[in-house]
Amino acid sequence: MQCTINGQPMPVQSSAVHTPPYHEWTLNYFTVCPWTREARVEITYDHPVTSAVVRPLSAGICPEVHGCTVAFTMTEAIHVSVEPDNNLAEAMQVFPYVPSEPDFTGYDHVYRFEAGEHDVDELHLTQDRTAVYLAPGATVHGRIFADGVAGLKIFGPGALTMRRYHREMPEEMLRCMEIRNCRDVVLEDLCVLDSCCWSVRLNESQDIAIRNIKIIGCRGNADGIDVTGSSHVRISGCFIRTYDDSFVIKSLWGGNVEDVVFEKSTLWNDMARPIEVGVEMRCAHVRNITFRDIDVIHSLTPYPIFGIHHGDRALVSDIRFENIRIEHAPGGQLFDFRITDSVWNTDTQKGEICNLYINDISLVGAEGRDFRHVHCRAVGFDETHTIENIHIGRITAFGKVLSGGEALGLQSNAYTHNIAFEQPETPVLTAKMLPGQVFAMGKDGRYHGTLKLEVCNNTPETACGEIGIKLFPMGVHQCDETPKPYRLASGERVCYEYAVTAAPGKLAAETRSSRVDCRNDFYYCELDYPMPERIADAPALPLTTLYGHRDGEVRFALRNGWLEIAADAMKHHDLTLYAALPPKERADNEVLFTVEESYYGEGPCIKWKDGALCPAPEIGNHFEITYVFLNQPKTEIHTLRLPRNHEGLIRVPMASLNLPKDSRHLWLELELHRPTGCCKPYTLFRSTLPQDTAHMFCSCRATK
Repeated sequence: MQCTINGQPMPVQSSAVHTPPYHEWTLNYFTVCPWTREARVEITYDHPVTSAVVRPLSAGICPEVHGCTVAFTMTEAIHVSVEPDNNLAEAMQVFPYVPSEPDFTGYDHVYRFEAGEHDVDELHLTQDRTAVYLAPGATVHGRIFADGVAGLKIFGPGALTMRRYHREMPEEMLRCMEIRNCRDVVLEDLCVLDSCCWSVRLNESQDIAIRNIKIIGCRGNADGIDVTGSSHVRISGCFIRTYDDSFVIKSLWGGNVEDVVFEKSTLWNDMARPIEVGVEMRCAHVRNITFRDIDVIHSLTPYPIFGIHHGDRALVSDIRFENIRIEHAPGGQLFDFRITDSVWNTDTQKGEICNLYINDISLVGAEGRDFRHVHCRAVGFDETHTIENIHIGRITAFGKVLSGGEALGLQSNAYTHNIAFEQPETPVLTAKMLPGQVFAMGKDGRYHGTLKLEVCNNTPETACGEIGIKLFPMGVHQCDETPKPYRLASGERVCYEYAVTAAPGKLAAETRSSRVDCRNDFYYCELDYPMPERIADAPALPLTTLYGHRDGEVRFALRNGWLEIAADAMKHHDLTLYAALPPKERADNEVLFTVEESYYGEGPCIKWKDGALCPAPEIGNHFEITYVFLNQPKTEIHTLRLPRNHEGLIRVPMASLNLPKDSRHLWLELELHRPTGCCKPYTLFRSTLPQDTAHMFCSCRATK
C-alpha cells in the first residue's frame, strides 16, 4: 500500500487492531501528513479496486477509483478513513496536522523527541510548566505519566506507543498516557498507539484541552479517552479506533465530573461502546457532560452507540447527546440508560440519573445493512434510584423520522419517569414470530416443524420492502432464509410460513427486515436430545463449527448409570465432557442463549426476565454472562477429560461426573480439542464458555 499527497510520497504506518470474529490481531494503516490548504490524496493498493468509500460520510468526499488507486481531494484538515471494496481490513486513515515550529515560551522544563525511535519506559512528569514535544516521525516507546503538574503541554505529530510492552506489567504501568491531579493541560496532535490498557486517562484534573489526538488500540480495556473525576475538559477533533470504549466518563476516587465537552470527532469501535458514561461513578455528582458533532463510522458489536451505565452513588445529571451521526452499526443498540448491579460497582448505595437530552441523532449508510433495527432502553433500579426526565428530540434513520417508544423499540420500567418526545409519534411496521407446526423428531434424528412470520403495516402509507428470518446457531439448523418481498397497504398484513429442520439443542430465530422502521421479533425454543439405552439407536449430531470445520458425528446413550459416547473425532483428538443437572427453575435475569455470532452483533442474546423471554443486548461480550452481571444458570458444571481412543467410543459412569447414578435428565456439552484458528472453543452445541456457564448445554433425557 502506497500513499501520496499532492504528489509527495507519505510514510504509511500501522498499528494492531482486533476485529470480529476476534481470532487474531490485524493491522490498521494510516499516514500522518502536514496540512496547508488542500490535499490531493492517492492511495495505491497491490490489487485492483472496484469501489471505495471515504468516511465520515458527513465530509461529503466522493473518491475516484482507477485500477489499483483510490484518489480524492480534501479541502478541510479532517481525519478520514478510506475503505476499498467495503473491506475494513484494508482501511487506511489520513491524519492531517498543521505544521509549525514548536513554541516553548513560558515552559521551564522541555522534553523534545526528534524523528526516530526512543525508549522511555516511563516519562514521569512532576514539575510545573513542562512541555513534551514529539516531532514528525518520532516514535516514543513507553508511557507518559504526569502527576500534580500545573501548566503542562504534550504535543507534536509523533507517536506514543506501548506495542513493545505486555499486560503482565504492574497495573499502574499499563496506561499509555495518564494525567493525574494536574491543571492547565494541553494534549495536541499526538498519535497514541497500542496501549496496554486505557489509552489516555485524566484523573482528578481540571482545565484540560485535548485537540487532534489519534488513538488506535487493540487490547482488552484499551479505552480511548477516559475522563475520571475531572472537570472543565474540552476534547475536540479526535480520531479513535479502539477494542473497548472510546469516549468515557468515570469517577474512581471520589472526584466529581462536570463541565466536559466531547466534540467534532470520529469514532470506530471494534468492541464495546463509542460513547459511555459509567460504569464506575463513585462520587457525588457527574453533571453537565456534552457529546456533540460526532461521527461513529463503525461500531461492530451489539453494544449501544451511546449510554449511561450506573451502579454507584453519583447523581448523574444534565447529559446531552447532540448531532451524532452513525454510519455502520449493524447489530448495535442506539442508546442504553441503566441503573443496575455489576462487578464494576463498589459503593454501598445507588445513585440516580436525571435530565438527559437527545437530539439530532442520524442513522446514515445503507438501510437494512449498516443498521438492521432500532432498539433502546431506559431502566431504573427501584423506587428511590430512578431515571428521570429524558427529552428526545429529532432522530432520523436513513431519512425517516423515528419518534415514540414503538418506533425506537424503547424498553423502560416503572422506575423510569417522564420520557418526553419532541416529535409526534411515528407509526411503524411490526414483525411477529409465531410457532407453527410443533417440532417433532423424525427418523433422521432431526426436529421438523414450522415457524410463522407475520408482518403488519401500521403506517398510513403503502409500505414496500423485504423480510425474512435467520436461524441460530448458524449452520446448525436449516430453512429457506431468502428474504421475501412485500407490498402492504396501510393496515394490511401478510404471513409467511417457514419449514425448519433443527438439531437438538437451542434454536433461536430472528427477523431480518430491509426497513429500519420495522419492529423486529425473535423466537426461541429448546429441543431435547433423546438418549436411548443403546448407542446404535441414538440420533447422530454433526460436530461442526461456525467456520465449516466438521469432525464426524456424536451420539449419546444412557443405561444403568453409565453414559455412553460415540464420537468419530475421539479417534484422533481428546475431548472434554461437560455435564450439569438442570436447575429446578429459571432465575430472573438468567441468560438462555448466546452464540459466537452474538459476540459481534450478528446473532441474538436472549434471557429470562420478569417471567418472560426478552432480548439481552448488554451481553455483547460472553464474559459478561459470568463476570459482570453474574447471570449464568444456577447449576454446578462437572467436567471430565475424554482421551482419544481408536474405537471412538467410551462409557462414563455417572459417579465420575459427580452426578447421581439414577439421573435421567442431564445438560450436556462436548468440546473437541484440536486447533481451528478460532478464538472460541470447538463445542457440539456452540457453547462459548462451557467451563463457566451451562446456558447453551443441551437438555438430554433418557428414553426406554
